[in-house]
Amino acid sequence: MTLSDKLTRDQVRDAFNRNLTYADLEAIDIRALQGFIAIECARHDRKLASKGELLMLMQPSCRKKHEPRVVASEERAGLYEAFLRVDGRYWQGREAVSFNGNGFIGIAGWADDNNVQPFLRGFMRWLKEWMNCTRGIPRSAIADPAAYAAALAS
Repeated sequence: MTLSDKLTRDQVRDAFNRNLTYADLEAIDIRALQGFIAIECARHDRKLASKGELLMLMQPSCRKKHEPRVVASEERAGLYEAFLRVDGRYWQGREAVSFNGNGFIGIAGWADDNNVQPFLRGFMRWLKEWMNCTRGIPRSAIADPAAYAAALAS
């Protein structure tokens, strides 16, 4: 897999499931995921700008009704469910990532295969750089190869 290859939602879900469960997640981890996604959305817009294309201007939702929602599990450690939303140029409060109570992880279900990429890259970077996961994480999922190499060395 190379940097030009596109990630899929199933690859990201598989990487999560190989390394973690909801019991491994805390609210601060979801906040970190939101940051990784924000960075990758900005990179996506930078790439569009360099081609003279219309920017998506995707960013974490700031409105109260769309703020991150994290629900702790009452039965075990970790999360029961969590929802991150994103705003764009013409819309507000769309799904960025959802950790649903039934175990399904939704990732920008509204986005096409190109516009979902910043969410998938952000999720993969979060798995590797924040959650210290290694199984199922392709090298190309990390936007900054130097940071990836440094993370592997640590």
